[in-house]
Amino acid sequence: STLLEQHCQLDPLVDNLKFLENGIRQGRKKFSFSDLMIQLYRTIKIAFVAEYRNFLMQFAFFFILITMLSMFYETKMTHANPCYSLESDENSFNLTCREKLYDEALTDDYRMHQMFEFLLTSVSIIGMSSLFFHPLLKVFRNEHRNQWYSLGTFYWAFMIVRFIEINLLTCFIEMVSYFSIDHLYVDNNSLNWYRFGNYLYFFWINNCYQQSIGQLLCLIFLDRIEVSIVSSYIVVICQQFFTGYLFNPYKMKAFTRIILRISEVLSIKTIPNGLMYTMYGLDRCEDET
Repeated sequence: STLLEQHCQLDPLVDNLKFLENGIRQGRKKFSFSDLMIQLYRTIKIAFVAEYRNFLMQFAFFFILITMLSMFYETKMTHANPCYSLESDENSFNLTCREKLYDEALTDDYRMHQMFEFLLTSVSIIGMSSLFFHPLLKVFRNEHRNQWYSLGTFYWAFMIVRFIEINLLTCFIEMVSYFSIDHLYVDNNSLNWYRFGNYLYFFWINNCYQQSIGQLLCLIFLDRIEVSIVSSYIVVICQQFFTGYLFNPYKMKAFTRIILRISEVLSIKTIPNGLMYTMYGLDRCEDET
């Protein structure tokens, strides 16, 4: 009877209802500088105060990881001599001499060390980015739905804090990586700031690149943190096919153009090439060699 009474009351009002072409309007707060400052302060407090253990844990983790990795390789792997005289007779130069083979072995050892360091660092950065971004998304959805701040406010505050965090982490990773093996040997046991800066630059590019991928995967697989982390690992493994560490795409007999094209589009090979150039090409040889 109650339903019949309500139907009788509402039925005459149906003709007076208006159709909303754009649907029900949901209010969204506009971007404001004051909201940005407040959100930036909150994000800094969360990243460096409330979750300081997670932040410091990353430094300890990378220190142990890079230090232990360097113990598995020849301590003199940076002692290879990449310089040869341009005036030497190619016919008289013995390509199988002991010095040449020893230099090639050291270079291969350094390349292998760099490959595993690149792989493990990338996996860690991309996994941590997905893991730490997921809780913030839950908070953002609730607060944004309640019109606390705009999407742009959250985006810029989050990106500024994460940019500061990845810069601090990259500087630490680069310092541990640079001094855990004998990079100073190539500059007569002195610090070449130009080489050190190039080394830092390519590490920074890779870390920012992997952090962005981790955050993107976290957005794609929202509320499925396990799937996003596993996907992150798969992405990093797939990247290794285009870095040039596992194989040289220029020497492949099949799929050479496809591999090179994908490598150029993803720009993955730029970072390993830059790191190898920093070690073996930058300020290493004189003009006549």
